[in-house]
Amino acid sequence: MDIVTFTVGDIRMGVPFPRLALSVMVSESRMVIDDAGKGTVDATVQVTDLRRKFGFATLSRQQAARVITIEKDGHLTGLVINRSSPVMIVRDAEVNPLTGTDSPFVTGTVTVDGEPVFLFDWDALLAFDEPLDINALFNEPMAEWEGSAESQFLETIVREAVQFVEQDHTSDVIAALADESKFVIAAVMPAVGASIGPEFGMGSGSDMSGQLVNGLKKAGFDMVFNAGFGHDMAAMETAFELRQRLVSGENLPLIISSCPSLVKQVEHLHPDLIPNLSVNRSPSQMFGRILKTYYAEHLGRSPTDITVVQITPCLSSKSERTRHDLDGVDISVTTREVVRLLRTAGDYELQDLEEMAFDSPFDEATGAGILSDVSGGTVQAILRTVGELMTGADIGEASCEGICGTDAVREAEIRVADTTLRVAVAHDLGHGNRVLKRVKDDTTPYHLVEIMACSGGCA
Repeated sequence: MDIVTFTVGDIRMGVPFPRLALSVMVSESRMVIDDAGKGTVDATVQVTDLRRKFGFATLSRQQAARVITIEKDGHLTGLVINRSSPVMIVRDAEVNPLTGTDSPFVTGTVTVDGEPVFLFDWDALLAFDEPLDINALFNEPMAEWEGSAESQFLETIVREAVQFVEQDHTSDVIAALADESKFVIAAVMPAVGASIGPEFGMGSGSDMSGQLVNGLKKAGFDMVFNAGFGHDMAAMETAFELRQRLVSGENLPLIISSCPSLVKQVEHLHPDLIPNLSVNRSPSQMFGRILKTYYAEHLGRSPTDITVVQITPCLSSKSERTRHDLDGVDISVTTREVVRLLRTAGDYELQDLEEMAFDSPFDEATGAGILSDVSGGTVQAILRTVGELMTGADIGEASCEGICGTDAVREAEIRVADTTLRVAVAHDLGHGNRVLKRVKDDTTPYHLVEIMACSGGCA
């Protein structure tokens, strides 16, 4: 089904696209809204201010607010919100259905861009005249919903990611490309080349990395690199760190820090596990820092003259980029944003361009580096590197079979030399939270933990 998602405070909601009629910005002075969120625009259009409906009163007065109109009982009604997204396709199989006994208003949840989205029974919700507290939307205590999408919303902190949902940074890229004092580098995550195809009429899974390199060069980028090299670097550094911790016996398990949402989850919800986080930067930040340092020296310029643009499917990378302790990436744009950039950059179609190779050096990434975008891929790369460090030989893919698969939580014991390493892999933050609780309760003595916010990985 096609849905449009939007945010109200910290809640991300979804409405089926066929019910959506219009999305406009309206001056707050044109609205009259009561405490329950009911009111009108220009004394004629009926609206429900969802900011007040859900108790976000501090968000209720701005210079202007976004209003979307949906069909209800054959008529249009307005919803006052904060931000809305473009139309996106969600497969029915991806929806986690709920029943009326679970919630009188929520019919299901789905994970979009690594964030939980509530799908409401809009007729029932809008017919309810009283203000609502988010905790009252469910009849069961939220603490008992471990591993569910609802628990992901309440028990994980992805708010820095949420606030960037509607921020389009293509204008920042265009400004950097137009600035002759800047040397602009694109670092393309492996998943982007494989996911961009449908936007240009190609089949899902078609690898358009070569055409993408050509398109980015035509748009004005000075260099275009395969960011999979950063995954290889991160896997190697984390493998050294794991070996050191195995020797010292301290701060185990090692929790891989590649996923920005997972790092934020640990920092805000499980601060006692911060020492367990890998000290390594994310692959994007690590690679970006290398690019800045290398080209500043190579060109005889200041690192501030080198602009690194990360092209990624990850919204949380936008939040990560703003952290004061991380400076490897200057601009982070999503796959959808780079599509818009390419469509405005010239009169060509990406699929019609000749393939071009990524720039060198850093143009080669191992299969492990590419697979690091997939849940379990990072663990596999780290374990194989640790195996070489401890035995001088590759332990092989077969030894890591237990961590492959699609289950939300996977556990395995991997034999490396004379050591049996206990490993946990989880994708989506709800199931990841379950693993973190096991670590805190010391119910399972893991050595290595990988958690990715998005279902299946960075795809």
